[in-house]
Amino acid sequence: MSTFANLRDWCCERGAEWSPTLEVRDGERGRGVFATAPIKEGELLLRLPASLIIQPSGPIAKLVANGECSKLLGLALTHMHESRVAERRAPYFADLASQPPPNVPLRWKEVRPERTVLAAGKAGLWMG
Repeated sequence: MSTFANLRDWCCERGAEWSPTLEVRDGERGRGVFATAPIKEGELLLRLPASLIIQPSGPIAKLVANGECSKLLGLALTHMHESRVAERRAPYFADLASQPPPNVPLRWKEVRPERTVLAAGKAGLWMG
């Protein structure tokens, strides 16, 4: 069973609802969710209970509440902490760890002008 299937089952055991018409596939560009049948207007596709939401807790939550730490930083710190300790969200972190890093601009190498290339008469950028 895939790490995602483990995560989905774990979430459903804790109150999440996942439509049987949804399918998760991994591809060249990462993971995607696809409908395997037409989706009716108003049809429930996914519902997660609040108890499954990752949010700052303990001392980090106090820092966020007091304005000493942004919500985003609090979430990042919570995420980093929980990914390194045996916590109740272990299936989430196991699935996350099994995925390649996301291809987002923040992770791109610096684009240098000397790496600008011309191909088929069009300018482009090499991101290597």
